[in-house]
Amino acid sequence: MIKEEIDESLILRLESIDDHSGKSERKTLEKASQTHLLVATLIATVIFVACFQIPGGYVQRRQEHQGMAVLTKASDFKVFLIFNSIALLFSASAVTVHFFSKTIVRVEDEVSSSRLLKITFHCTLYAIIAMVLAFQFGISAVVDPSIGLVINILSCSYSLVYYYALWRVGKRMKKDF
Repeated sequence: MIKEEIDESLILRLESIDDHSGKSERKTLEKASQTHLLVATLIATVIFVACFQIPGGYVQRRQEHQGMAVLTKASDFKVFLIFNSIALLFSASAVTVHFFSKTIVRVEDEVSSSRLLKITFHCTLYAIIAMVLAFQFGISAVVDPSIGLVINILSCSYSLVYYYALWRVGKRMKKDF
């Protein structure tokens, strides 16, 4: 529902470009594109660091498993790794699409630019969701189970507030255009 509203508002915004307001509208789209690139790059950086600074740390003693993750067999840790990988995949995809949109697509081609902007937006949004879930499961892997439950409840509450705010923004964008 939110996705369709945002897609429609972006299409309406692009259709409103005419000869008189085209330059200012292109600047607005360019700023949005730059913001998506910045957010996707920051997510990729955070997720990449999380791959090396893993929850629970590494086995330090001289054993056959030295250097391996301490929590390798914990289910929360495995889910953390999955969501961490998904977040890295989506953020790297957003950065890659942004890179190709700047090198391949002509500046005058608003339709292709808007499609690529939508792709980067969705990739970045999915990366944010996966990053929040990775954080949630990373914390759950290293804390006491009762505290983990509290953190899960807080994370779910945050997610509901986040999606409600996103829905409101999408609704407002649709109203403006």
